[in-house]
Amino acid sequence: MKDTGKAQTTLVAERDAAKDKLKVAEAKIHDLAARLEEESREFTDMGVLRQRIAEEMEDERKQYQKDLADRDFTADQTRKKYQGTAFRFYTPFPVVTCHLQRNSRSSVKVSARSQPICSRVGSY
Repeated sequence: MKDTGKAQTTLVAERDAAKDKLKVAEAKIHDLAARLEEESREFTDMGVLRQRIAEEMEDERKQYQKDLADRDFTADQTRKKYQGTAFRFYTPFPVVTCHLQRNSRSSVKVSARSQPICSRVGSY
């Protein structure tokens, strides 16, 4: 009987140790499941966030394209306006030429003959 009692005590101790290990394993599984659920939520949140950022970037790109088109249109309109104004006010200036003569030192002098013509330029 003594051997049977020892065997029973040993089996009870092993059973209790197995129950303790099972409780630890169940706690780990519970923690891992909670962590997995949290990460899954974060992953879903990241997907939603990524989608929202992509939509915002697309909106910004469209706004940028619109701004570029508006700027180009305004620049074209301004160019057309001022080109028309410039052509309206354009009057050709009379061309006056002065005869120039070079001396031996390569400096430029206005000849005596062309001085009266050049002096008349101021009277226009």
